[in-house]
Amino acid sequence: MADRIRSTLIKMHNSKSFRYFKAPAADRLPAFVYTPIAYLLLISFIAGMILSCTINHQIPEKVSFLEQMEPNSGLKNSPEISEKMHFWREQKRGSNAFLHNYRPDYFKEAKAAGIQYLRYGPDLLPSDSKDFLIGDLDNFTHINQKDLATLRSILDDAYNNGIGIVLTMFELPGHRYGNPREVETDCRLWQDEQFWFQSFEFWKQLAEALKDHPAIVAYNPINEPVAAYAYGFEDPGRRFTRWLDNTRGTTADLNLFNKLMVTSIREADKLTPIMLDGYFWADPKGLPYMEAIEDPNILYAFHNPAPWIFSSLEGNKGKYSYPAAMPKYWNGPAVPWTLNDLETFLDPVVLFMEKNRIQDYQIVASEFWCNRRIHGCAEYFNDLISLYNKNNWHWGFWQFRADGSYTGLDYELGDAPDSGLYIVKSHKKGIDPDKLKSRSPNPVWNVLSAALKEEEITDAADTRTLPVPALEEEINRLITALHNEEWIVQDAAALDLAEMGSKAYGAVPHLLVLLEHEEWIVRRSSIYALSKIGALQDRMIRNAIRKLKKDPEEHVRIEANLALGLLRIDKRAQ
Repeated sequence: MADRIRSTLIKMHNSKSFRYFKAPAADRLPAFVYTPIAYLLLISFIAGMILSCTINHQIPEKVSFLEQMEPNSGLKNSPEISEKMHFWREQKRGSNAFLHNYRPDYFKEAKAAGIQYLRYGPDLLPSDSKDFLIGDLDNFTHINQKDLATLRSILDDAYNNGIGIVLTMFELPGHRYGNPREVETDCRLWQDEQFWFQSFEFWKQLAEALKDHPAIVAYNPINEPVAAYAYGFEDPGRRFTRWLDNTRGTTADLNLFNKLMVTSIREADKLTPIMLDGYFWADPKGLPYMEAIEDPNILYAFHNPAPWIFSSLEGNKGKYSYPAAMPKYWNGPAVPWTLNDLETFLDPVVLFMEKNRIQDYQIVASEFWCNRRIHGCAEYFNDLISLYNKNNWHWGFWQFRADGSYTGLDYELGDAPDSGLYIVKSHKKGIDPDKLKSRSPNPVWNVLSAALKEEEITDAADTRTLPVPALEEEINRLITALHNEEWIVQDAAALDLAEMGSKAYGAVPHLLVLLEHEEWIVRRSSIYALSKIGALQDRMIRNAIRKLKKDPEEHVRIEANLALGLLRIDKRAQ
């Protein structure tokens, strides 16, 4: 909520409508009149948001069925450490899988990459019911047996390829995950106890069905619980602490939910480890507010520690890079970071461990990510993994070879933008986008690959090793293609020239012309090519790209900012 308020205020302050109310020039009020009015409106807006937050911070009803379901009752006679928990006694390196469709070679490819386990969410798989496996998130009664058979076959394949599976659910009764379906996050699970009961029953049935499957190395009952977000909290603080104390025993009590969930699963399966996420979308800063469970076979997970405004392309927009230019605070000025600055984000994890006497093998950095096009992504991954290894924590990046048309977190694709041909084809019905992706070594993937296999990091392969005459001939061919009538051909040529780096400097004048192309994809790819070739040292070209920071297409604006951001990084390095 705080981030939304902050973002809205910035947009209001920077917008012409805020300054001038879109009045005709002749009708505009003098500055000394419209400025007080504007700020009066701003104050009213803030007051309204505060009132809204106050309403959102209400205390929910107490859970009524506690007498029938005593927390920890399912833990009686549990072994000290189960055989399945021994999987986690040594550090594990893995990834995540959240796929729309099952690919037969997927686990074979994961094994070849050095992945030891995958946190697998089956929610997006096709089903003849409304919702995969659960049947109906609005009213769960029993598991869809056809879907369960599909899941079993996937688990069989994982086991046959030597991949351990942490089975997670992104959706539970009363909780539809917002991002994949582009809908608002569903918070009913944290407001209505009937969905608690349905969620516990679902996992009890699922554990009963899968407890003996050899691929399962842990259950992760819910990905990134939004118990605090449902009541208006996105960050910890005094108000959150007070609210947390007042919500004990209610449907907003994540700690109670976790205890009852463990109790339900343990009624069916006493041996399989259970991985629990904490407050604030499993952010490290939410971990100290979690209560440890009296079960030796529990794992505690946290997700990406770096601020979203750095690691997401839409938030970063070329402003930040690791470690030379990181946000001093949310959307703040860029300041240099050291490894110690990154490590401070993990302090809450250490605090939780010390407070609850948690062993290092019980901690899982189960999800970390950075858009592959962010400057410094490779360095961020390298330093973050070094910290996880130093603490002997398990880790898994998000995600391995994602299907679907979005490629921002598919690290084998390097830092190039998606080609126009890919964008057009991948959105056509009946076409598998994964078959259109060309994966190859690159700085970001090389960091992850080396860490998975515990090897030294290797340099990205040189994709242009042609003899000089042949290289010149290829460059001339691509320059000719820049003037083709088909924009897809022009776009492909620009991206190919970008791979050649400074060797393709002769193409600069031709790429400069394409900055005014009517197709936004060509404008974007031309910016990228000019940046990779090193043409931004030229002031005229630099100024031309600066103008595109106001392009009507967001992707072009982001590309312009990325290019100028890379120039700033190069200057700092000098």
